[in-house]
Amino acid sequence: MPREQENRTLDEVLGLILLGFGTLLFLALISYTPRDVPTWFRMLNATSSPNNPAQNFIGPLGAVVAGCVYFFLGAASYLFSAVLLGYGGAKLLAPTTHLSVRSLWVIAFLLSAACLAHYEPWVFAASERMNLRGAGGFFGYWLGGRVLEPMLGGPGSKIIVGVIYLASLILLTGIHPILVVRRLLALPAAVWEKLHEFRKARASSEHERLEIEEKEIARKTRKLEKKLGRKGLAPLDFEPISDASPGELDLPLSRPQPQIIDTALLKPKAKEKKKPVLPAATFDNYAMPQLELLDPYDAEARPAANQDELLEIQATLIDTLGQFGISVAPGDITRGPTITRYEVYPAKGVRVDKITSLERDLARATRAERINILAPIPGKDTVGI
Repeated sequence: MPREQENRTLDEVLGLILLGFGTLLFLALISYTPRDVPTWFRMLNATSSPNNPAQNFIGPLGAVVAGCVYFFLGAASYLFSAVLLGYGGAKLLAPTTHLSVRSLWVIAFLLSAACLAHYEPWVFAASERMNLRGAGGFFGYWLGGRVLEPMLGGPGSKIIVGVIYLASLILLTGIHPILVVRRLLALPAAVWEKLHEFRKARASSEHERLEIEEKEIARKTRKLEKKLGRKGLAPLDFEPISDASPGELDLPLSRPQPQIIDTALLKPKAKEKKKPVLPAATFDNYAMPQLELLDPYDAEARPAANQDELLEIQATLIDTLGQFGISVAPGDITRGPTITRYEVYPAKGVRVDKITSLERDLARATRAERINILAPIPGKDTVGI
């Protein structure tokens, strides 16, 4: 058997043993009564008629063990059981946990807990019935009441013991109380956000999603107005949103009217060039080239663009994007000799990389051999397809 596998087996066995002892101790503690202890153990039972049979869940032996743990630790006995259960689970789930390194912190944790229980006897009112020296047992009585309290006084001893208790708890478990408190405070907001996202995901239509978003905006607006009111500022003044299509609610209200531009029909503007001044020279028998050698551009020979077809393809693009939850509004259409570019205005909050990831789906919907997506078009707030 490899050494690593052997160590893993030993860790699992040790974890099971700790879990077993921790469970037995916990059951013995919660069902303990001094009358279950046999008469030969005078330290814990001074009566001559013990229970027969014992009422303890673990029997007479469990009563003796629980009585001894109560005698030395008092209310901290339950923490001893919790340490056994915790380390047993850690050995099963995280075999790299080294118990020998943390044994010192276990002792400090239990002794400080016993001292705190002695200082606050109300935490363990059953100590008198169990014939204990106090709520912290033997160690709490002598260490907390006979050593620290006469030396440091009541408040000083409580502060020192409390610091030792918290420090040993952090080193023992690796749990940071401040971080736990922060996460607990942030938990309601995180749960609300997850619930809101879940409701949006389950919305069956774009209309339902818009209703949820409007309610969320209204809630945040009321919360912001309350904050502004407490600071003495004027409340926010929002104009109601007019009825519009789902893809246009979050778009700029002042966008230009879409146009269809056929670049192939545009006549290029000739730039005026200064005629170069040639030096005076004579060329014998030289004939100037005729103008017929040039092939003039005939814009009328090329058919004009079919606007209905261009608008239909643009509508197909917008509808396909809407099927994937991307709201866009139509923009300009620029038709060239070989490439036609359709511009769309993405709604606010839409990431352009979502549009670029749908390149193949858009090509399938428009039956195009290949499309390119320019997101965004330089100098404009549109995406070119």
